[in-house]
Amino acid sequence: MGAEKGDDISRQDFAEHRIILDLPSKAPALGFQGYAKAFKEIIEKSEPQFAIGILGGWGTGKTTLMQCIKDSLDKRQVIPVEFSAWRYEREQHLIIPLLDAVRDSLLQWSRANAEKDVKRTAAQTASTVGRVMRALLAGITFKAGVPGTMEVSLDANRAISELDRLSQLRRDKLYAELPQSFYYAGFRALSEAFEGFIGTSQRRIVVFIDDLDRCLPEGALEVIESMKLFFDLKGFVFVVGLDQSVVETLIDLKYETHPSLAQQGKQWVRGSEYIKKIFQVPFTLPPVSLDLLDDFLEALDSDAKLPEVQSEHIHKIVRPHLEALVRRAGNRQEGADETWRSSAGGVNPREIKRYINAYTLAIKVKPHLDSNALLALQTILFRSDWDKIKNALYSYRRLFTNAVRQELDGQAATALEDLDPDLSTISRNTTFWNYIAGLGRPLLEVPNIDEYIYAAGTAIDFTPDPRLQDSIHAVGRILRGLRGISDYVENQENAEFVTSNEWKDIVLQALHPEDLSRIEDSVYAQQSSSGNQSRLHAAYLEDLNSSSTFLLNDYDGSKAAFQDRYAKLKESLDVLRNYFIYLNDRPYASLISPGVSKGSLGEAAESPIKSRPLRREES
Repeated sequence: MGAEKGDDISRQDFAEHRIILDLPSKAPALGFQGYAKAFKEIIEKSEPQFAIGILGGWGTGKTTLMQCIKDSLDKRQVIPVEFSAWRYEREQHLIIPLLDAVRDSLLQWSRANAEKDVKRTAAQTASTVGRVMRALLAGITFKAGVPGTMEVSLDANRAISELDRLSQLRRDKLYAELPQSFYYAGFRALSEAFEGFIGTSQRRIVVFIDDLDRCLPEGALEVIESMKLFFDLKGFVFVVGLDQSVVETLIDLKYETHPSLAQQGKQWVRGSEYIKKIFQVPFTLPPVSLDLLDDFLEALDSDAKLPEVQSEHIHKIVRPHLEALVRRAGNRQEGADETWRSSAGGVNPREIKRYINAYTLAIKVKPHLDSNALLALQTILFRSDWDKIKNALYSYRRLFTNAVRQELDGQAATALEDLDPDLSTISRNTTFWNYIAGLGRPLLEVPNIDEYIYAAGTAIDFTPDPRLQDSIHAVGRILRGLRGISDYVENQENAEFVTSNEWKDIVLQALHPEDLSRIEDSVYAQQSSSGNQSRLHAAYLEDLNSSSTFLLNDYDGSKAAFQDRYAKLKESLDVLRNYFIYLNDRPYASLISPGVSKGSLGEAAESPIKSRPLRREES
């Protein structure tokens, strides 16, 4: 359905539209109820001494599924414990707040239980947990020399004095039976207390650990390490939501080499093996596939209680574009971000919410924009396997959409290749081609593509900067101009052309001072905040400026010399363009700019970085 004039749905007043909050679903779709039923049976019927790993990337629905599992459990026999790891990551020892969460849940459960004996046993167990916590905390603070721990020392000395008064035989017997480590004593007390609480019943304590994604890496790892202390205690089941790839990477980095094995080049602990040992029941959440999209949107509508006008708009206008986002047939681009999309197709639930929210914000700010054109642009920006298309759109803008339209309409079979040889493969991307020929066609018709790019960027990026997008565009113009210079040089029969005014006009048109100045400003604007990495790119900028001077003043007309300079210029421009794209997409980018190899960064670091070159108009 298009966004033509008179279309009441797409041209309506968007005042009633609102943002969808990123909260766990109260009426989950995606088959979560079936998953929860299976986990309920596993938790309630199995021997309670294991861990379940709910594995998935950012926004895949881990919290929602864990809530479903918790709600389905029989609370007469199951004591659910909720532990939000990120709230306590600043604690020096996470075992303390974890034990405290167990203690509090036992008390809450005992108060809700009608049987007096069960109430008493649960309360006693909670009391034992509290005493162990105090002993552990006292031991920790005593080691750290914190004021107020002298009583612990005095109590210990008093106990020793009492033992000294006993006969040698009784003293030896007590020394043999008395634990010398308060850690050992504490966990033995816990083990006895929990065994007494569980007894011959089917009772079990199920600890739900969520929000590891919010923790700093060290905190997430410490939570998992703290869990291991419970694995020898009967009656415990852990259900943990985590991003497997993140945890595996943390393990690999932390335990990359053991000192005794470092010389042999052997790794002490591998992340993948570590995860297998910790979680006996791993479960990976699938993405939202095309056949589940409608169910998910219905659940989203129900949870968010969207106004009818927005709900209708999402189903009739937004949903067809979401289908293009979800429909991925494994044709991902090498190196594409896989944290929220699977290579077999699908998209994670949070990304769908983000897509809808980005559109809602953009269309509320710019209600005159064509809905389908805006959604088409947004789909391109959201699909990581279309990064090349996104970069071409940033670089060439109207020239790119015109070239696509010309090829679609049969006006010029090589329009994209003529614009930039690197874009020739886009015509062979059948998924994009089918989309842009149909639902996405309005994007090719808008006269003011810049306004759409800025509107979509503002809604999607955390820190959008129109200057960066203009710099990407400037690099694209210069690259196109350089190809024109290359063709001109190849067609010359002698070197006399370098003295002509025509040659100077061609060079100045290709390496336009305004474009050079725009690129220069973006690099130096980042240099103050980005440190070394931006200074490396300043070296490429210097190559660009020096090449402009070379072509205008020092070039002798040699075709070989030009091709050598052209290759260096293209490399510098490609690096600068990728750097600007990286900065523009920085919330979801890696720490190293895409497209910049370690080798090129190293070469840039070794090249001399002189003082800031003068702009053309300043020289």
